[in-house]
Amino acid sequence: MQSTIKDVAARAHVSVGTVSNVLNRPASVAPGTRQQVLDAMKALGFVRHAGAAMLRRSHRTSMIGVVVLNAASPFFAEVAAGAEDVAREDDRLIVICSSAGDREQEGRYFTALEAQRVAGVIVSPVGLQIPEVDSLRARGVSVVLLETQHPDFCSVEVDGRDGARQAVAHLMSLGHREIAFVSPPLAIPQYRQRWQGAKQAAAEDPGVRLVRSEVGELGGTETGSTAARDLVARHPEVTGFFCANDLLALGLMSGLARLGTHVPEDVSVVGFDDVEGALYGVVPLTTVRQPARELGRRATELMLAETVADTDHQHQHVVFAAELVVRESTGAPRKTVRPGR
Repeated sequence: MQSTIKDVAARAHVSVGTVSNVLNRPASVAPGTRQQVLDAMKALGFVRHAGAAMLRRSHRTSMIGVVVLNAASPFFAEVAAGAEDVAREDDRLIVICSSAGDREQEGRYFTALEAQRVAGVIVSPVGLQIPEVDSLRARGVSVVLLETQHPDFCSVEVDGRDGARQAVAHLMSLGHREIAFVSPPLAIPQYRQRWQGAKQAAAEDPGVRLVRSEVGELGGTETGSTAARDLVARHPEVTGFFCANDLLALGLMSGLARLGTHVPEDVSVVGFDDVEGALYGVVPLTTVRQPARELGRRATELMLAETVADTDHQHQHVVFAAELVVRESTGAPRKTVRPGR
């Protein structure tokens, strides 16, 4: 099997971006590092397919598009920072686009990025049934998926299904039997995965009832806060809330506090992402950690590797393990919450 640019990077103990620089801008790499990469290429028998690489780079700019669900989210800000870490090594610029969970807006960004002739696009998709994606790839633009996977694309994600399973299992272990899953629309792939994981955990105990509440938006702090009254009114029996992202969870806790409902004395709340605010809130949030910066780095490395790969490029799917981080927003249930307390 022919060695890839990733194999060279691993053997030389450098980033994919550094190998790309040796191939495209050797003068930008320190002599010692450059020789280290060249030695690795020789040892592996690495042969660059010049024609395919030239086709992918033909008339392309140095820009990389990053299309995320919510650019204001601390999670996606960290993803973008990780992407920029790698892009900087390869003398490339990051362009951040926020789809706001809108499929049409996402498609417009794809069209605009193609017009700018970006080298590649990293996307946390609203959905994958988008003609603009095929148009990008047909024109030689590398596309890498974030937070979900598809056999026709390289992808980077955390095992969201298992992370959600851990979150609900944690609530169950504390004695919660009425649990609500609160999320943006399940049409968004990563939230659908988290719902599947939540159901998997609840199915292990027939005495547990899991209800789903869709907020209808991306799930920021304001959405969570305003949803609190409705959630408590419709589901007074619920003592454990699992929110599909941290901003939604933090907003929910704020709204519950205004209702006189205490966390974790009255109800428990778990989030997903482990953004910085999860640790420093009035009540530190139990959550599922995603290594956001590393997700951005790996996605960019895959994108750069694909731009210089030969025609037999094989898509890679990188999956990080989910990690439950237990803090003070969860505890054993004490009593049923009633609306208007």
